[in-house]
Amino acid sequence: MDLKNNPLSKRENSFQSIPKVDKTLIEKYGEIKNINYKFFEKIDLEDKTFINRLDKSSEIIENENFKGLVESIKKIGLINPIYLLEKDNGKYIIISGWRRSLSLNEIYKENKEKIFREKAIIFSSETPLNILENISIDENTKRKDLSILELSYKFNKMSENNNYSIEECLEKFNIGKSQFHAIKKAIDFQDEVKNMLEQVGVVKGDLINKIYIKYNKQNKKINLNDLALKTREELKELLKNIKEKNKTKEKYSIREGKEKTTIVIKKDLSDKILKEIIKLIEEN
Repeated sequence: MDLKNNPLSKRENSFQSIPKVDKTLIEKYGEIKNINYKFFEKIDLEDKTFINRLDKSSEIIENENFKGLVESIKKIGLINPIYLLEKDNGKYIIISGWRRSLSLNEIYKENKEKIFREKAIIFSSETPLNILENISIDENTKRKDLSILELSYKFNKMSENNNYSIEECLEKFNIGKSQFHAIKKAIDFQDEVKNMLEQVGVVKGDLINKIYIKYNKQNKKINLNDLALKTREELKELLKNIKEKNKTKEKYSIREGKEKTTIVIKKDLSDKILKEIIKLIEEN
């Protein structure tokens, strides 16, 4: 095995480092246990409540980096523990360490006698949600392969649950406000733009997405690779030109709200357009 490409070759030896869990939290809410096959069977690998990954387990298992992780654990053991939450039905939810758990699943298919000592940290069901979220965030934000879309998924989940304010998110992830909002809405980008986010970055991707949508509305085609080669300033200028061009073309616009519909007249209208508006009002 080539250790240069092994994702574990740079891991720190102390399990406290990934994630940084205060020992007092473990003493207050959790306990440390050995992992054996009988214990491992109680882990619900399908429950992704705290897992901030969009890829499926089947996709991860086929990844070469994952195969390297399995081989590394076979040879040198499980360096970092798996953090679990106790469920009412006697099973456990993974708080962090999903890839490690999937690796153990592969290992136990071959060897059910394997024991990983003191590598399961189990938190009780009474543990406050914000503590569990912090453990999940701390590990996932330190992963080198964390994608923009995974972060977007996490930001949206945090907002929906109202666990964190925007200010707390900015401090927790050490990012600016504009970058936070750009990442948060990336989950709703056009699929073609999502595929290039890791290449162009989220801020540039946001501009490309807006331009792409404008062209689609006009049934025009645009080469995304050409847009990717442009600078942010060039993309901003292009988007501005598209908006200005659309303004001159539209004689009037209709904005539908929850309680009212607003018609904005942008220039003198011909009799034909006026008749269209009158007909529209009468029909509604």
